[in-house]
Amino acid sequence: FSHGVYGKGDSKPVLERVTVRNAGGYAAVFDLGADPQVQGLAGFGNSSNAIYVAGGVLGTNRTWSYGELPIVLGDSLRVAADATLTIAAGTRVKVVEGAWVAVNGTLRALGTAAAPIVFTGVRDDEVGGDTNADGKATAPLPGDWEALYIASGSRGSVLEWVELRNVGETNPRNTDARPAIEVEGGDLLLANSRVTRAFSTAIHVLGGGA
Repeated sequence: FSHGVYGKGDSKPVLERVTVRNAGGYAAVFDLGADPQVQGLAGFGNSSNAIYVAGGVLGTNRTWSYGELPIVLGDSLRVAADATLTIAAGTRVKVVEGAWVAVNGTLRALGTAAAPIVFTGVRDDEVGGDTNADGKATAPLPGDWEALYIASGSRGSVLEWVELRNVGETNPRNTDARPAIEVEGGDLLLANSRVTRAFSTAIHVLGGGA
């Protein structure tokens, strides 16, 4: 099958008022190194009306401000030291099963009351629709994805008006529990945020501050 748009490598595509229809895959796929500028991207009738972002290590500053389509994070993601990932208000990030997000650098997820940021699993059709294209064959459960880790040495991370859903196992249904948010020695500012349907603990602070 084919995707609508593919941003490869360290490309910098500019997508303004683009509509993708009836693609056999995702509306758009971006390698982690790509730095797309997106405004008004829409998808209709695709196998997945979503933007797929590959996992890996993000070594440079990046902003995820992609509009209405949800982001599917295709593997675990680490924000490297000295790198900052900024996530725009209203963004919905759907993490594949068993994957995690770890921050050695800085994460700035700045939602609003009207446009919160949501992290959830790909099975969660209530957020961003049926992005795994399986209809009602699967339903979201606590533990669909692993955790958000704020690693030792991380500085300046902020979660404001953010919700983490269906989180807390290293793999779904294996009962290997993890806290939804683990602060491992870094700094994290939490404001107006919540954890829902977690498998285990909402927040665990090992060191640093939250």
